[in-house]
Amino acid sequence: MSTKKENIIIDLIEDSVIASRIFDNIEKILDCNGLIINSWYPIVYLMGIDLDKIITKNQHLQDEYLETFEMYIKKENSNRDTAVLVYKKFDDMIKEHLKQFPSLRVS
Repeated sequence: MSTKKENIIIDLIEDSVIASRIFDNIEKILDCNGLIINSWYPIVYLMGIDLDKIITKNQHLQDEYLETFEMYIKKENSNRDTAVLVYKKFDDMIKEHLKQFPSLRVS
């Protein structure tokens, strides 16, 4: 992936991190749950994996990306550092998942 594209994706992830952290705070203030933003979903598509092609038995892949994103959101890093960490982790996950499921590659 080109450096320019990587930087654009990291910028998008950073925006998602900020939004997710805002909604986390809203949930704490209002004492409610369920305001999760699935902004990670189009990001992994841009990175080369199409999770819409996943059939029910592979639902665990979507859960894995969501859990990874949420895990990094909860860490006490800057928004930019979190975005870079998420990008690197997603990149590793996507490479591994595309080896296992080449049909998920974005065409």
